[in-house]
Amino acid sequence: MAVNEALGVFAMLAALVLLWVRRKSVGHPWRVWQRGCASFGAFLLCTIVAGVAHPVPDEPRTSAKAGATATPAPAEDSTPRPAAKAPDYAGKRLDKALEAAKRAGYGTARHDASDRKRKIVAASGWTVCFQRTTKDGSVDLAAVKTAEPCPEHDGEPLPWPTMSDVTQKSWASARKALVARGIDRKSIRAEAAYSNDTLPEGGGHDRWTVCTQDPRAGARVQPRDTVTLKLTAPRNDCPSADVDYPQLPDRDHDGTPDYRDHHDDRPGASKGGSSGGSSSSGGGGGSSSNDTSGSGGTPPGDAGNGSSSSGSSSTGGSSNSSTGGSGGSVGTVHPGAFCSPPGATGRTAAGTAMVCGPAADNRNRWHAA
Repeated sequence: MAVNEALGVFAMLAALVLLWVRRKSVGHPWRVWQRGCASFGAFLLCTIVAGVAHPVPDEPRTSAKAGATATPAPAEDSTPRPAAKAPDYAGKRLDKALEAAKRAGYGTARHDASDRKRKIVAASGWTVCFQRTTKDGSVDLAAVKTAEPCPEHDGEPLPWPTMSDVTQKSWASARKALVARGIDRKSIRAEAAYSNDTLPEGGGHDRWTVCTQDPRAGARVQPRDTVTLKLTAPRNDCPSADVDYPQLPDRDHDGTPDYRDHHDDRPGASKGGSSGGSSSSGGGGGSSSNDTSGSGGTPPGDAGNGSSSSGSSSTGGSSNSSTGGSGGSVGTVHPGAFCSPPGATGRTAAGTAMVCGPAADNRNRWHAA
């Protein structure tokens, strides 16, 4: 009966026949009432097994009215229904957030979270800051470009970090203060404030003083901006702001400032500084004198300022601070260095011809002939 219903009924009938048929030659061992109980038990057992193994399917309910037909149940909608409250997508990449909202059954919208109202083209390059649910049940995501900070509220300016005034601080202190304001450490770089000075090789300028900064204090710094701090050694003062290419004193014009160059490379000069010399011939053979120009200041031989010379001429020749006679050649010079007198010539270490003349600051400097 458990395997096949028809086969089970046939087997039950065969068993009942064998139970009740009696041969004349052999007496039946069971009495009538015992065979009746066995027959009823077999029928009941077969009925239970058939009901369990072969259940009858439920028939659809019909209307109480005669002739009425059952109304078919509507097909289930395969479209996912949105949850009562949308998940929080803040901090997620915009394209991933849009996909997740659509899978949850929400309509989607997007816009720039800043006050610039930019059009979002590539959602993969934006990050969600805020979201709101519209009247029609859609999720509107407000985002900013990746690496941009989220504004405090939707539609407000981006809160870029601002520069603080770090002039007169040491390089180490200035960089620490800027990083604390949210400026990327890698975007902060150092330069020498004087054109003839260089930063120590391998670093070592942590104690150098910040003379100028770019951008200025209060300016906003974006991720791609570079912050430049110009430094000078602690033993030097900062250059004057009105000098385009400030230089430290360099008596021998070899490109190394005096505070780092402890010997004078000029011909005939003694170690440790320049000495005053005298010429024995007349004409324009003047003597070399010490170049005492200050940090970014005016050279001693500049026009209109006069020059001091420790040398003298036996025949009344004129004295000059960095050259021989007026218009003479002085040998190796450094481009941009102060010079005198106007018209003097020289050459750089690379062999480029130079001439002494007024520069942009109306002071005599070496420039290409």
